[in-house]
Amino acid sequence: NQEFLVNNFTSYFSAELLYSYPPFKNRDELLDKVCGDMENMGYVNPDLSEKVLERELASPTAFGKIALPHSIHMDAIRTSIAVIISRQGILWADGKVVNLVLLTASNKVDSSNFSSIYEALLSILDDERDFEYLCNITKFSDLKKLFTS
Repeated sequence: NQEFLVNNFTSYFSAELLYSYPPFKNRDELLDKVCGDMENMGYVNPDLSEKVLERELASPTAFGKIALPHSIHMDAIRTSIAVIISRQGILWADGKVVNLVLLTASNKVDSSNFSSIYEALLSILDDERDFEYLCNITKFSDLKKLFTS
């Protein structure tokens, strides 16, 4: 799975979707802005934010200091993953505060790769040193280095 991430990093991640220390105070503010940016880039349909929120209301995706929001519908124009890093934290749901958000928009073509991507990312995030390093990243090149080394 790590090899898959190394070989396909630039297919799913972009510098335009790396948000280091953004001013987002809560989940809904983050979803509106990031989903809107993904839409403006031509990666998703206009209803992504609503679909992600629908999924969040059914079952929040925050685990510890990490949130992994996504739609249950795999209807993105282009599969992409936005990385949002916040030292002060973003209020998610049920009073939880997260420091890292990986917002995923996926399409049916990449649905078989979805679990490979997540497993590789979770193995990186499971390492406390890697997580701390990630929470201090401000440059896309550093993100790529962490995710592909």
